[in-house]
Amino acid sequence: MTSDRNRYLVPFAILFAVLFFFALSLVSVLKTSPDGGVSVSGKSSGRIALVEIVGPIMDSKPVLDALDAAQYDDRTKAILVRVDSPGGAVGPSQEIYEAISRIKPAKPVVVSMGSVAASGGFYIASAGTQILANAGTLTGSIGVIMGFTDMSELLEWAKVDVEV
Repeated sequence: MTSDRNRYLVPFAILFAVLFFFALSLVSVLKTSPDGGVSVSGKSSGRIALVEIVGPIMDSKPVLDALDAAQYDDRTKAILVRVDSPGGAVGPSQEIYEAISRIKPAKPVVVSMGSVAASGGFYIASAGTQILANAGTLTGSIGVIMGFTDMSELLEWAKVDVEV
């Protein structure tokens, strides 16, 4: 009797472990700061405003607010946008791109790429008046990549059926 119970518990224990580690890795990838992973400093320092886009781009509002503040501050002669982001959501990236494109005729917008400026970060940088990057900056890749885990064989092995 005990060996029959253990025979069914092992597949479920393995399935639980796999799902637990999958969830743990997903949380670590999606973990962002409360403002969506974007750090913004919209204060003018002398004549150049600094706007930082750090981490996954999930919310455009803090960046748009900082860009608007810099645009309408008469003391600000240029805006430096520091991008250190692997990208993020399409909508916020497009909104930030459009804001930089709108500001560019009035004030120069220099984009400085950090260690990573990929996907949405690269898209945002392309709107700038000038782009600065180190030789080691990882950049490029405008597109959509989403990984999915196919656990159908594991579920079949564990005799788990999904019904809708």
